[in-house]
Amino acid sequence: MVSKSHFWNCCPKLLEFLPEKHCDLGKPTKDKNNRITKNPQCDWWINSKKHNYCFWKYIYDNSSPDGSMKEIPQPELARLFGCSNTKAYFMIKDAIQELKELLENQEVMNDLKIDLNSQEGVNIKSLLNSVLNARNEKE
Repeated sequence: MVSKSHFWNCCPKLLEFLPEKHCDLGKPTKDKNNRITKNPQCDWWINSKKHNYCFWKYIYDNSSPDGSMKEIPQPELARLFGCSNTKAYFMIKDAIQELKELLENQEVMNDLKIDLNSQEGVNIKSLLNSVLNARNEKE
């Protein structure tokens, strides 16, 4: 049995534990050439039979005990999302832009005076630590 987690808050089946068998809401419809023809009902599906088509099981299985994960190469993300490498690139680009916009609108970001548009890039781990520390200081 896979350990209990809090993932059921976003699981459409409201499972208490990570799925131990293939999730029928997460399994994509494929043609005879194994290409995805229809995305599943679950928004958290991934194209991984090994992880029962569940994003959260993938995260659990690939996380270290401290919760960290090694970086996932873009072609692997494309495979997991069941899309082309080009589409994955633009999905990642859009997600990063959305994250930047959300962070820029946070009062704590103004206090930190971090330039999210810096050409040097932003170290996400140190950024999140800074945000958490600033929030804790305010509380």
